[in-house]
Amino acid sequence: MEKIKSSSSQIFQDLGYPKTNLENWKYTSSKFFQNYSFQKNKIHFPQEINRQNNTIYFINGVLDDTSWENFSLKKNISLEKIDSPVDESTILSSQNFIKESMFHLSLSGVQDANYWRIISNNPLEINIVYIFDTSIENNMIASLNVFSIGDNTEIKINEKKISLNSSCLGISLSNFFCSENSNLSHSLVTNDNNLDKSLSFYNYKMQKNSNLAIDNVNHSSNFDKKFFEIDLDDEGSDAEVNILNLVKGTQHYDNNILVNHNAPNCSSRQKVNNILDNQSTAVFNGKVIVLKNAQKTDSEQSNKNLLLSEQSKAHSNPQLEIFADDVKCGHGSTTGALDDSSIFYLRSRGLSEEESRKILIEAFAKEIVEDFSNSGLESDCNIIISKWING
Repeated sequence: MEKIKSSSSQIFQDLGYPKTNLENWKYTSSKFFQNYSFQKNKIHFPQEINRQNNTIYFINGVLDDTSWENFSLKKNISLEKIDSPVDESTILSSQNFIKESMFHLSLSGVQDANYWRIISNNPLEINIVYIFDTSIENNMIASLNVFSIGDNTEIKINEKKISLNSSCLGISLSNFFCSENSNLSHSLVTNDNNLDKSLSFYNYKMQKNSNLAIDNVNHSSNFDKKFFEIDLDDEGSDAEVNILNLVKGTQHYDNNILVNHNAPNCSSRQKVNNILDNQSTAVFNGKVIVLKNAQKTDSEQSNKNLLLSEQSKAHSNPQLEIFADDVKCGHGSTTGALDDSSIFYLRSRGLSEEESRKILIEAFAKEIVEDFSNSGLESDCNIIISKWING
């Protein structure tokens, strides 16, 4: 691991901070990253948090040993520390990420790296909570986790980041290896105490007849940039990505999604809805690559942006690169304000203009939530949407 970290540090020195001439950073400045650095943090479990037995906690990037010792599903999960020589492809699994300088900077500062093997004949659900609790200013904290999902294993992984009096930059590096006939539901939902600034790299390697569903709601970070790479590496694999960004003030949210169709008879869906107010900005950079042998591919991309302010901006860049001839692929992008005729109709039914606007905004947001694979998130998401609209 130390060799990989050292190598990544050198690669970052060679590449430098990303500039806006790069496609993945065209609308996102990296200048503020230069104010942050990796520093040593105290590792203690905060009193404000009530431990749950089905939850794995990370404190300032380091696994909380007590939460793992008390974890209720240990019989289905084995844990190894990545602190000895390992196959580099386990960590450097993404051909896209290894071109990103911020990925290498993040990897060079990882304090704790973990390899999780998950095998079960029965459906599992686990919670992972990253807690950031440091008084150190401009602190950068990164964690690395590799998940191996066994054959025929069905699992829901619910991930949250919580910041306690911290203005740090929190970074997640996560790789998922999904074996044959496995089903992974990965939920990423922020809360009111989310990080000030967040950067994430998620790579999913999908084997034969495996299924992936990503549900993501963002609403409270000032800056959030996520990279998703999904590699459909064997026949019959399927991926669905549903993201809702609620953006206001001067918040900036950026989603980079790459789906590689590397095998025949695979399907993928990307659906990203952004609601923007004030001077906020959102970026959708979605790309689907279909290789020559990936016949019978079925892929769709959708990005919808609802602008509630003339000062808000949405940047949409859906892309298709198709090298096969027997495929069904499409993409669409729309950006606009609330529909005046819809507001007029609701007002004609006795509602005020403010009530009419709120109903339409809520409907636009719930369009995504209704497609979430994890139905258990619906209640929490409805609360988040209501607070955001009425806040």
